[in-house]
Amino acid sequence: MIPVIDLHKRFALPDRENSNETRVMVLNVDDSLVGAIVDSVTEVLSFTDDQIEPAGSLSMAISTRYVTGVAKLENRLVILLDYVKVFAESERRELVEIAEVAAT
Repeated sequence: MIPVIDLHKRFALPDRENSNETRVMVLNVDDSLVGAIVDSVTEVLSFTDDQIEPAGSLSMAISTRYVTGVAKLENRLVILLDYVKVFAESERRELVEIAEVAAT
């Protein structure tokens, strides 16, 4: 078992019905697995360090609080979510505790 967080609720977005496109991404947060409900996943990408610029280097209309950088890919810009920052320190400690209990 792993805990799952709804990113719509975390980012105070309007609730959305789950669809055939809805996915749960499994993330490693401080060596604990956690699921994140997302609207859809269209592709999985890998970037080299030279393709990634700091979030502050570009003018964006969104808050960069949870953004770790922006990747340039052909003719697109991809905003990279720093998913560890989505969880408060207290929540990350809770995840470790939940993982320890689940492991026993």
